[in-house]
Amino acid sequence: TFGDLLTEYLPRMENRVAKYPKFEPELLMMRDLAAKRKSTTAKKALSLGNLGRALDKQKFVRCHYTSCATFPSKKNICSGCNLAQYCCRDHQKLHWKSHKDFCKRCQKAKKAPTKS
Repeated sequence: TFGDLLTEYLPRMENRVAKYPKFEPELLMMRDLAAKRKSTTAKKALSLGNLGRALDKQKFVRCHYTSCATFPSKKNICSGCNLAQYCCRDHQKLHWKSHKDFCKRCQKAKKAPTKS
């Protein structure tokens, strides 16, 4: 099954994530799914037909602070752009310097009139 395949490759994923945590969001997602495969949602996901629906129900968005590789359970979403998510308020503050320009552009784009 898909769950068995994930479990089989979990050690390989752990090694790659340890080497390249910033560049492996998909591996982090797969690692977390394999670790949670005993949960109800993951059990349903073991059949490939239900996998897409199960993944849609779970949100696999990494913390936008680049030094962090966690998936926020409590949503700390930027109130300016409503796109960036963080695992904690501290990471949101630490990331602000690099996020600020993007956030302001998003706010301007939202306010700009749309062409009809």
